[in-house]
Amino acid sequence: MNNKTKNILCFVLLLITLIIIKIVLQDTEIIGDLLPELFILFIISILMMIVPFIFRLITKKKIKYKKGKLLCFLNSFVIYILFLIPNLITILKRNDNLEVMSMDPVAFSKSLIVAFLFIAIIYYFISMFLFVDNKNN
Repeated sequence: MNNKTKNILCFVLLLITLIIIKIVLQDTEIIGDLLPELFILFIISILMMIVPFIFRLITKKKIKYKKGKLLCFLNSFVIYILFLIPNLITILKRNDNLEVMSMDPVAFSKSLIVAFLFIAIIYYFISMFLFVDNKNN
C-alpha cells in the first residue's frame, strides 16, 4: 500500500473516531462547536500512538512489520486496559442514589468501554499505517 493511500485511510479513521467521540458525548449537532471534540481527539491520538511514535523517533525509520504489528497491538491493548480500569470501578461501585444525578454514571461508563474498544482498534490500524513498514519490505 502506498503512502497516499495510507494517509487517506488514516484521515478516514480519524473522522470515524471523531464521530464515535460525538456519539459518546451525545452531541446531536454534526457540525457545531467542534473544539471540545477536536481537543479530545488530539489527546486520544497522543495517548494511543505514544509508544510507536517514540519507537519511531528512536530508530529514525519505520518499524519492521512483525515487530511493529506486535508493538502496535500491545500499545493499543495496554492503553485500553488502563482506560478500562476506572470505568470498571465505576460500574462495580454502582451508586444507587441516582435520582439526584442528571445522568447514569454506570451507563456512561459502559458506553465509554465500548467506544474506547472501537477507538483502540482504529488506532491500532492508524499506528500500523504510520509507523510500520509494509509487509512486502
